[in-house]
Amino acid sequence: MNGMALDHIRIEKHDTGLAQVIVARADIGNASSPEMLEEIRDAFSALGDDAGVRAIVLMAEGRHFSVGADFGFLDRLTGMSAQHIRDTVYSRFQGAARAIYRCPKPTLALVQGAAVTVGCELALACDFRIAADTARFQESWVKLGIMPPRMPYTLDIVDASYRQIWRVQLRRVSPAGQRHVQ
Repeated sequence: MNGMALDHIRIEKHDTGLAQVIVARADIGNASSPEMLEEIRDAFSALGDDAGVRAIVLMAEGRHFSVGADFGFLDRLTGMSAQHIRDTVYSRFQGAARAIYRCPKPTLALVQGAAVTVGCELALACDFRIAADTARFQESWVKLGIMPPRMPYTLDIVDASYRQIWRVQLRRVSPAGQRHVQ
């Protein structure tokens, strides 16, 4: 196995052809920032082109997959022009989800805890999702006064323990703590 640590994520590549993209911001609930999403976008683009990679797992350290946007970034939003908000939110935030969705390799999200807004979209962009019994999915762009990015999937607010997700397939709900892939 070889790995690479960036500022917000880690990439681990295994001899079996499995690559893991691990969000490493557990201290703030893996909150999404434009910089983190650029790293995810670039990782999926590179791994998608890597002949040694057969499948990619998106996962996160800590209690949550992603609690949503980083509050530091949300504070910066209030001083941005509408054009800058559109460029930042829709290009960077959408860019990561689109890179995952368009990745030529099979993708799997391992979701625990909160998967809010961008975190939810990143999980939905994967081909498959495995949700821990603690997983909660929520879209909350409108609460921020922002139109949700146009993505080829939709989701209502969902509690994974119900095992009923509208237009999203969950194959199984696994106990929290049993989410690591080897």
